[in-house]
Amino acid sequence: MNNVSLDIENATKLWALSAKSLSSKVNDVLSQYFATDAAGLVDGLANVNTPATVSTGLTKGELQNMIGALEQAQKFFTNQVVTQGDYLNSMQDVLHGSHPAAAVLSNNVEDIGQDLKAVASQMIGLAADAKSLVALFNGSGLGAAINAISSTTVVFGASSTASKYLQGIVLLDNFQKYVNNLVVTQGDYLASVLAWAE
Repeated sequence: MNNVSLDIENATKLWALSAKSLSSKVNDVLSQYFATDAAGLVDGLANVNTPATVSTGLTKGELQNMIGALEQAQKFFTNQVVTQGDYLNSMQDVLHGSHPAAAVLSNNVEDIGQDLKAVASQMIGLAADAKSLVALFNGSGLGAAINAISSTTVVFGASSTASKYLQGIVLLDNFQKYVNNLVVTQGDYLASVLAWAE
């Protein structure tokens, strides 16, 4: 079991480093969207099917849905209630945008489209990795073993305590739930990310 415990520990650390970067990127994209002309220009488009970007081929609806997904990600990381939604579908729509606008609304809107595409790809990857790690944790027997020891005991074959493992698994499980339209348990997940990213 020590190889599995070390593998999960190392993979969770890498996941947390990527999630830390994602959290910053989410904040940056949302700030840029609302602080520039992007939000107003996109809001002003005729309907949700109106093309909004040239380079990424996003419609008004696809762009706004992904902004909504990022707002929920921001809540996830800042210990707020996350509204359940089909965010995976929003992310996939952004990755496969196929309705290019005839002309650029603004460079800010184009930049937001590019940023949303990058963030969507990162989020989908993180959700898949989180789901795999949770399955490995539970399927390998490591979860049962950790639940049987003291929370302050360092897990055999690794350097993390039982409580840190459980903190990591709760983080991973709730992130994949956020992306996959499942109920998320509210928590201070940024603190968990930072603890694992050390």
